[in-house]
Amino acid sequence: MALRIPKIAPAVLERQRVGAWLDRHAQTAIRLLCAPAGSGKTTSAVLYARRRPGAVLFVAVTPGATPAGLIAQIAACAGHHAETYAELVDALAALAPLEIIVDNIDGATAEARDLLGRIYLDVPDGATFLYLARSEDAVPLHRGRANGLVDVCDPALLAFDTNEITHFAASLGVEESLRAAAQLREATHGWAIAVAGACRTAAANGLRLVDALPAWRRAHERSLRELLGEARGGAAREVAAALDELLAGHTLFDDEMLAACRRAGLFVSEWNGRPALNPLVRALTAPAQAVESASSVPPAIIEMFGRFEMSIEGRSIDWTRRRDRQIIAFLATRPHGRATRAEIIAAFWPEADRQLAGQSLRTACSTIRRAIAACVGRANVGRYFIGNYVLQLVLENAVISSREFGKEYELAMAAYERRAYATSFANLRAAELLYRSPFLAGEPPAGWAVPYEAQFAAMFGEVVARLDRLSAAQWSNDAGPTASRPSPIRQVSA
Repeated sequence: MALRIPKIAPAVLERQRVGAWLDRHAQTAIRLLCAPAGSGKTTSAVLYARRRPGAVLFVAVTPGATPAGLIAQIAACAGHHAETYAELVDALAALAPLEIIVDNIDGATAEARDLLGRIYLDVPDGATFLYLARSEDAVPLHRGRANGLVDVCDPALLAFDTNEITHFAASLGVEESLRAAAQLREATHGWAIAVAGACRTAAANGLRLVDALPAWRRAHERSLRELLGEARGGAAREVAAALDELLAGHTLFDDEMLAACRRAGLFVSEWNGRPALNPLVRALTAPAQAVESASSVPPAIIEMFGRFEMSIEGRSIDWTRRRDRQIIAFLATRPHGRATRAEIIAAFWPEADRQLAGQSLRTACSTIRRAIAACVGRANVGRYFIGNYVLQLVLENAVISSREFGKEYELAMAAYERRAYATSFANLRAAELLYRSPFLAGEPPAGWAVPYEAQFAAMFGEVVARLDRLSAAQWSNDAGPTASRPSPIRQVSA
């Protein structure tokens, strides 16, 4: 028997991995299904409830619910009347065996959430709870966790994998390759609301998945912003501030902030081995062009060692003004490729009159657009550069030598530490080849670039030292010796 199970969309995919986890832990006193808004928690719980043989009670907590309100709401969903905690416990005991699914827990008051954190201790063993929340900290269950009475689902299970995307798309009549499904997964981090939206948009409009995602995003931008605002509003002030910093791009790789947002269910997930902000949420601060799939856009190749150069499909962009290419180079070093107009002015016109500096920046944005448009056409400029209040170099559609050097360096150091010397050697060699000259050595001196020049020079020195060390030991792979490496190209200037 199912009691008051809510309605969900008609075309959904039952997530086998989530369902298997719920079945496997069905006898646990409390199961926590925690993930950011839009991850499919409610849909997964409803599909699970529909196939359960016993009684299932589904409670969607009213925002701001107090203990008294929550008691009355749970009792009413069970077809009973209760005014006190004891009366509610008795009502649930009378229905056992019973599964109680409680949704929207984050929106309740702290006192109501505390009630949910202890009620499982007072009901019979036959009554179990499934809590749906953005954050696993929404309910204080430390005692239960220590005693083995609580199981927490890995949020990664709620993210669509490639096979699930392919299967769901096919169920809607959209035949796509695994590569296309993988691209959609990469662009959304498997976020259920976006994956399902893109697949349904593709089916309804006869689009490919690569084109359906930006089309869905444009059509639902308002609701996505509301989703983001609601989740942010329910978070602690310091966590909301951390999310704002991440969205602004200032601290995109700050692990502490990312971890805080992830724990609060604010659209951060484990991606490629480290926490990362969902790219669609991040793109809400930028125009829709910024989330076009990189697979359909030829990347801009940006050289940051020696003389600055930007090219697209082998065609170099002709910068008529030195300041324009300097601004692009500045953006290439910024987190997520973004900087506010105030930050640009502080870097390039620090002593100028504010009004004159603002006019100079507007002129620069205009000439940057024209230079890129001469290479790719006006309609495609937004795929590479966005010049609103926040200026943005769209990193999804760019390959930047300094960033690639940094990636190879980090991979090399990590491999070296775990004694994977062949892997480290390969990464070090790749980094060495990228460092053709010192950072922006072919450009006029710029104060903002000095720290980067020193940083990359120090990193390159470490690359050369470790390469020499490995070459002396004749490591080529993790199994044995090799010939010495080729002599590197070590220019001092362009």
